[in-house]
Amino acid sequence: MPAAKPKKTEKVITDKLTYFSNDLINIGILFIFWLLFFRELFTGSAWLWDDFPYVYYPGKVLAAVSLSNGIFPFWDPYQFGGMPFFADPQIAVLYPFNYILKYFVSADTLSPLVVQNSLLIHYFICSIFTYLLGKQLGFNKFASLLLAMIYAYSSFMIIHMVHFNIVETAVWLPIIFYFIIKFINTFRYYDIIIAGILASLSIFAGYPQVYFYNYVFFSLFFAYNIYIAVREKNYTIIKHYIAGIIIFAGISAAISSVQILPTNVFSDNSERTDATYEFAKQGSVNPLDLFTLITPKIYGIYTWNQKLSDLKYWSVFSAGGHQEGPWMFTVSTIYITLLPLFFIFPAIKYSLLVKNKKLPVIYFSLFSLIILLFSFGGNFFLHKLFYDYVPLFGRFRNAGHSIYLLEMLLGIISCYFIYKIFEDDSIIKKILTQKYIFICAGFVILLFILSSSGTLNSFWKAANTPQITSWIQSQFNMFALFAIAYLVLIFLYLKSIIKKNNFAIMMLVLLAADIYSFGYGINNGSVNPNELYSQNSAMINKIKDESKAEAFRTQMRNGPNMLFQRYQGAVSGIELLEGINVLILKKKFPFNKIEENSTQFNDLMNIKYSIAKDGKSLNKSDIYLPRGKMFYSINVLASDDDIKNYMQSKEYDYRKTLVLEKSPANMNLPKNDTAVNSSVKITERNINMTKYEVETSENGFFWMSEVYYPDFTATVDGNAVEIFRANYSQRAVYLEKGKHEVIVRYNSKEFNNGVKISSAGIILALAGIGFSFYRHKKSINNV
Repeated sequence: MPAAKPKKTEKVITDKLTYFSNDLINIGILFIFWLLFFRELFTGSAWLWDDFPYVYYPGKVLAAVSLSNGIFPFWDPYQFGGMPFFADPQIAVLYPFNYILKYFVSADTLSPLVVQNSLLIHYFICSIFTYLLGKQLGFNKFASLLLAMIYAYSSFMIIHMVHFNIVETAVWLPIIFYFIIKFINTFRYYDIIIAGILASLSIFAGYPQVYFYNYVFFSLFFAYNIYIAVREKNYTIIKHYIAGIIIFAGISAAISSVQILPTNVFSDNSERTDATYEFAKQGSVNPLDLFTLITPKIYGIYTWNQKLSDLKYWSVFSAGGHQEGPWMFTVSTIYITLLPLFFIFPAIKYSLLVKNKKLPVIYFSLFSLIILLFSFGGNFFLHKLFYDYVPLFGRFRNAGHSIYLLEMLLGIISCYFIYKIFEDDSIIKKILTQKYIFICAGFVILLFILSSSGTLNSFWKAANTPQITSWIQSQFNMFALFAIAYLVLIFLYLKSIIKKNNFAIMMLVLLAADIYSFGYGINNGSVNPNELYSQNSAMINKIKDESKAEAFRTQMRNGPNMLFQRYQGAVSGIELLEGINVLILKKKFPFNKIEENSTQFNDLMNIKYSIAKDGKSLNKSDIYLPRGKMFYSINVLASDDDIKNYMQSKEYDYRKTLVLEKSPANMNLPKNDTAVNSSVKITERNINMTKYEVETSENGFFWMSEVYYPDFTATVDGNAVEIFRANYSQRAVYLEKGKHEVIVRYNSKEFNNGVKISSAGIILALAGIGFSFYRHKKSINNV
């Protein structure tokens, strides 16, 4: 009887992954990629565009220059006639990376390259934070390295590079999560306290929507762990989970109170108070935006960047583009590179098959789906449910800004499976099969064929021009190229043609190339802010020189014509009527008369110069009202509508009558026929305070052409007096006849209380870390 043939044994991959076993080497890889990716921006051979030169750079100049001169920048007198500055979270005055900019101020100027590089540092920090998170999740160092690159250079992080506060807030997500997981694994309370401190930094970074979503995510993660503990009847650890989330929320809220409390006052007095669901659903991801998961630039890009040759964003939803305009490129692009997409399904399947697992893949997958559906905003019912029934969700627009959480979770899920590939060879034959690879390849080829044949064009209403159809095809070509390269690499590894180390190197190189092809240069503009703000310098210097002798404002815009940049005032120190901001006071300007060619508005706003009709020069006014003036006739009207109707009517004489919402209880104004004399002189002023010397022969109201805001206080001869809202949006104080010193200064009780709460929070946090660390060491010694 012939001997039985031996069974053909399957090839088992046994070689070790050694090239990425050293943390310093991995961090070095992240550092080198960071330098290469941002090399033009580091040196100033390229400049960030969009909101960087127009919003963030001038705002940071104002903050840094003020701080360097010993003045805390509570108020911004340089745009819209005056706006809260510190209370506006987006400039993030107390965020450490912004606060230290004051040390780079020279001759009251701040180099835009310093500001630009302060942002770029965050990307390297983010990659380190995410690398640590991967290791804390139990991944090997290579999978942690991939996770670091996937999140730090995800579409959300790259596209929003021009939006400083968004990136600087999202950067802290992985390191906060790192310490929360450490706490959950060990119940060492100093870990959760550190997480709370880091969360306060994300709040100081200045984008409330992101840190609010962070809170929601972390709270639900604690809730998930409590659910698991109840299911396993492990009730003793529930108290730690509850204590942990309370400490985390309490510490972060307390430390950041100095920012949160003033911001709430600004928000309550802003245009956001009138926001409806139509506002909230702006920035909704459309289901067809899911194509950006595989082809991020399929609809072109949103850019004013002259250096780029990519097609301008045209999108899919109407003949004119996206339903909300080309800026939606910054909101609805979901790309995290193609690599994670091939491993998400296997990771879910593996999680269902294997019982002993630490990572909650199914929970993360379900949460990812919820985030995606929520990001659809007005295109799906889920967002409306949150808006109607869950507190605080109605305060934000741009539901698509939740995408960063989706990208983080998808990265975690996929890198978990990549880690398992190198740890458990059984995965290869059970889950990551040749059949799965062929199915993925078939899908890629099918999409490529449908695109090449023009079949997919029916999805896009605007895809009827050769330029657009050619662009779509080029994007699918890029998708097919990278997708097939990834799949071939995986197939060769499964067939044991390449070994672990080579497989890892090739995977890393492909991922880096994928990131580079999408993101490199997308924010590399050609406009140097120094050159931008030096335009019309002779005109600016003239205004600055004259403003030393008197306070006045300049109107530099008429329709599309602008003499200066929108936020020129903050850089050049000139007070403008115009500005640019997301959060703006609801009552910022007085009403103008309906009649044609009325100068009422300009005169009340103390506008000395206004842009000429030619759009190239300034006209000087001879009839503008000074910054301060005495009034002896008032009209008290309680409702905004009554004030508006009266100020727009012919009977209103803005030079003689002051419109108030209420009057003092003990008011004694002169009769109309009484002759009065008055004089007003500004003796001292800075951005937060103005000191007036006022002399009046009769009782009256001292009116100031300054924007009313509840955090300003006034004293007359050292005695506190009430500031009245005048002319709908301006200030006035009641004066008795005589000579007076009137001082009006920003004095926020919310800020003052916030300082106390934040100080107490820092002290408690440090004490808690010390006590917790002492108890931990003591318990170790006792063992």
